[in-house]
Amino acid sequence: MAATILFDGVEYRKIPEHDGYAVSRDGQLISCRVTGPGAGLGKWRRLLGSTNNDGYRQVSPCVSGVPAKKTVHALVLLTWVGPRPDGMECRHLNGNRIDNRVENLRWGSRAENLQDRETHGTVAVGESNGLAKLTESEVRVIRDLIRVKVAIAEIARLYGVGTTTVWNIAHGRTWSHVK
Repeated sequence: MAATILFDGVEYRKIPEHDGYAVSRDGQLISCRVTGPGAGLGKWRRLLGSTNNDGYRQVSPCVSGVPAKKTVHALVLLTWVGPRPDGMECRHLNGNRIDNRVENLRWGSRAENLQDRETHGTVAVGESNGLAKLTESEVRVIRDLIRVKVAIAEIARLYGVGTTTVWNIAHGRTWSHVK
């Protein structure tokens, strides 16, 4: 079992392979690392971290003297559950990317993680996908135009998309969630 520390009445465990860092069961981090002249270990203090572009909390603990960005959820699982099994990734069971309580996290397969995203409605489909060029209402109109035999090439020109895009909409390969 990892070494424990009591800080402000909360139990923390030292993070394996990250000397001078510890994490609580709810994803709070502390450090006793001192940088600069006289670097080493000092008094424990809280680490705030930041949110990365994907919406996950991250910190930059030093590994062999070099800061390395790490997600908090991965550090919680490493410390409180154990190393990441081959082929596994971190799952947030409630779909909340900043809820890093160990009770909300599990190592799981890519398929399980994708299923979680569908269950929680956090999959970027349709208009919520940042690369989408069409809206759901436009997709409905495209399907109506296809039903009345307007040429795929003409529809593609009208909406500024490729014929493959229109064909995929017509055959339910994309935008299948739109009824």
